[in-house]
Amino acid sequence: MTKVTRAVIVGGGIGGAATALSLARLGIKVVLLEKAHEIGEIGAGIQLGPNAFSALDSLGVGEVARQRAVFTDHITMMDAVNAKEVVRIETGQAFRDHFGGPYAVIHRVDIHASVWEAVLTHPDVEYHTSTNVVDIRE
Repeated sequence: MTKVTRAVIVGGGIGGAATALSLARLGIKVVLLEKAHEIGEIGAGIQLGPNAFSALDSLGVGEVARQRAVFTDHITMMDAVNAKEVVRIETGQAFRDHFGGPYAVIHRVDIHASVWEAVLTHPDVEYHTSTNVVDIRE
């Protein structure tokens, strides 16, 4: 099997940036292409469970994300018609102990920035904005 030494990632969202960072951390040279003119604020809130924090830790950005996140003690789901509580899930210390990590909420731009900051400083990632990919050939 041929060892991959370079890769092109199309899309600089959370997934594209995380993929670029993951590959670069493996020693693969990455070119990251983004259609937007700049990487900026877009989106709303995201919920992060223990597995998400494990993934962020593996990228080396878990601590930065934790500093920007808001940790909850519970999640409450409400009925949209009568506004009554349907279910409540405790997410405090017992949850963290059981699942091996926290549950939190974070603004999308904060999680995106956590990953992008690492991408921008990684020597094996080259990125280009204002790039519209119209064809891919091997």
